[in-house]
Amino acid sequence: MSSPVLPNLHDQFVFTRGRVADYRAANGAIVSAAVDEPRFDHDVKGKLLGLLVEGRPDTRHPDRLASKPGAWAQGKATVLHEFITPGGKLRRRACYIAANHRETVDGFVNTKGWHRQIAVVAGYLKNEGGAVRWRRVDWTLGAILAVDDGIALGVTPEILLLEG
Repeated sequence: MSSPVLPNLHDQFVFTRGRVADYRAANGAIVSAAVDEPRFDHDVKGKLLGLLVEGRPDTRHPDRLASKPGAWAQGKATVLHEFITPGGKLRRRACYIAANHRETVDGFVNTKGWHRQIAVVAGYLKNEGGAVRWRRVDWTLGAILAVDDGIALGVTPEILLLEG
């Protein structure tokens, strides 16, 4: 049985950033990405962290991803998102959606951090006590938005969706 062909980032998303920005290449060197070029950042040992999205280094030139329309954006689905927070924690989260597919995906991938996986799975994966299981990995279900002391609106204090 052959593995499925995974879509290319450029086939599924439009990436924009209005400035040159630095990231670490696989060889450990700090290099610059051109305007509108995604940054696949690595740690000092060369391990891939993921697609780097910075919140707002300034108000005019943030990293932004916009998903392209497609047949995937319809019907009931489970959205899965794996990323590393600015504080260095690996997070896997999931949510159920029936509408607003592209907006949900865009909201996930435009949070600050290193994005490793985003998937939209047809139907609602079984809730196993606050998590779903996909590809032998648990993904936490739960509230996407929360208000807390010191957070305007966000997932956790480390992951702001709206900054005040």
